[in-house]
Amino acid sequence: MWGGGQKKYHRIPTALQKRKDLFDQLAVAKEAIDGSFAEPLEWQRLDGSRACRVRVQIDMGDYQDESKMTEIHDAMISAVIRLQKAFGPYANQLKISVVISAQNKRSKSVE
Repeated sequence: MWGGGQKKYHRIPTALQKRKDLFDQLAVAKEAIDGSFAEPLEWQRLDGSRACRVRVQIDMGDYQDESKMTEIHDAMISAVIRLQKAFGPYANQLKISVVISAQNKRSKSVE
């Protein structure tokens, strides 16, 4: 049953389109990358899809709430910087560029 409330969250994914081989090479260093990021990341190989991704989800509420806007933006900027630092050495080694983009999502909570 869908609840009446809405949960808002913010995701910052890294995407590897059509490159499961690169995802697999990065996944070998998963523990080191997660450690460098300073928290576990969501590693999604998405076997039924052409894409795969590694992302972080920030649960801080509505990004349009002006009272939270600065805090949310700061958290997202920090996460992007940490993702770039965590993936940088591996991206350089594999000679790839890591695309990081921020997404704001709104989903219904399940009760």
